[in-house]
Amino acid sequence: MFCYAQSGERLLGLAEAGLPKDVTVQHQGANIPRLTRTLIAFWNNGEKSIVGDDIVATDRLRVRFPDGSQVLAATVVKQTRDVCQVEASQTLGKPAEVALSFAFLDADDGAIVEILHTSEKSHGKIFGTIKGLPKGLREVATVGDRSSSSAKTMLTALMSPRKFALIVVVAGFLAFAWGAYALHSDLGSSGWAQFATVGGLFYMTIGFLMLFLMRQKHPKALHMKEFD
Repeated sequence: MFCYAQSGERLLGLAEAGLPKDVTVQHQGANIPRLTRTLIAFWNNGEKSIVGDDIVATDRLRVRFPDGSQVLAATVVKQTRDVCQVEASQTLGKPAEVALSFAFLDADDGAIVEILHTSEKSHGKIFGTIKGLPKGLREVATVGDRSSSSAKTMLTALMSPRKFALIVVVAGFLAFAWGAYALHSDLGSSGWAQFATVGGLFYMTIGFLMLFLMRQKHPKALHMKEFD
């Protein structure tokens, strides 16, 4: 199974307005409205090797950003083994697209690609068909834009699935602790105390189950703090 995860952040400029009028940033002599960084980790999550020649020629493995944006650079910043020969390059004639290739990926082999671009979106869309993988490409995690200041994006980041699970665990523990204390000190109604104790145990169990299901899925060799 071919899996991937994404993380993005805006390094310069705002999503909608771009850079302030009195600030100019250039790339190869041309002005750019903003600078966005996207990290894409991909790996073989199965037991069978994936050979680069199995990528269908008419539907190559690629990352695409919205029309009107421009890819400035694409770099392989980490790979599990050099012999996998992972490469990332801008697609000729398509300024908003990056082509990905590799010689082969054994189990848990993969790479992390850094893409600098001008898109308002901090994440791209990954396309491609690999023979022998009828389920296609599977996205297992997406980390939100770390640099956006909008209230909606900040709320989304704060309420990421992992953080939400931690909140559930903490809330369950507090409810359980209060219920247990109330039962032993005759505080309040015993019915409410029993309800809080049982409910707290239930929520702690749900929270820990969520954390278990969301445990790190990518190979340890590809770990970067941006994917936490």
